[in-house]
Amino acid sequence: MEQGARALGYSVTMSILPELTPASIADAVDYLQMRSVAGIVVNAPHVGLDDSLVTALSTPMVAMEGIEGHTPVVAVDQHRGAELATTHLIELGHRRICHIAGPQDRLEAVERNLGWRDTLAATDLEPAAMLVGDWSPASGYELAREAIRDQDVTAIFVANDLMAIGALRALHEAGAAVPARVSVVGFDDIAEAGFLTPALTTVHYDFYELGRRTFQQLLTEVASTESGDGGGGSQGRREKIMMEPALVIRESTARVPRAGRRR
Repeated sequence: MEQGARALGYSVTMSILPELTPASIADAVDYLQMRSVAGIVVNAPHVGLDDSLVTALSTPMVAMEGIEGHTPVVAVDQHRGAELATTHLIELGHRRICHIAGPQDRLEAVERNLGWRDTLAATDLEPAAMLVGDWSPASGYELAREAIRDQDVTAIFVANDLMAIGALRALHEAGAAVPARVSVVGFDDIAEAGFLTPALTTVHYDFYELGRRTFQQLLTEVASTESGDGGGGSQGRREKIMMEPALVIRESTARVPRAGRRR
């Protein structure tokens, strides 16, 4: 966003919140308005937060990755990403697929969980355990150890690559070879994903493009306000731009071992 802003003669001011609550968001918006900013991007994808405290503002606003209410949103289709990951595992013959989820107060974690569940339901498969982590490698490590206590689990869909890194370590220590015994899919396609052993199959989306599109949408809102067309997304149909993710298949997934196949 900053690169896009600088190219067009704008500068970027940030307000990082110690906690994400409606009151803290309102305080941050007040802080930015006092500096007469042209527009505001909110990145607060937490369940239960909405824009009700700030939609009356005259300053145009766009949400990155989501906030409830009327504010225009630019986001990755998290549900679709989870669908791609889970479908890939099903097509490889896996029938007992565990999910190591992110914190369930985060919208992206909730959507990834729903994508996993909905994809299994569409193929009449029962979900294995859903274990909730905190996005960290340490939580992925501990939860993967728990996941493979179910001997029928042959695949784990992990809600982000950092937890997947921890999961790979735990599976290696437990002698559960990846992908010969357990297949693992992550989400985010961080720079390190392709250099792990084994290289991680994961869901990719373009962080740079997400920032660029968010800034472009904010410029649209600013122009709409300046022209007197309303802007701010507070009236009428809510703008929602969804970016399509893609699955990057690497070495951490394979066809289910014959002994692990279930009808």
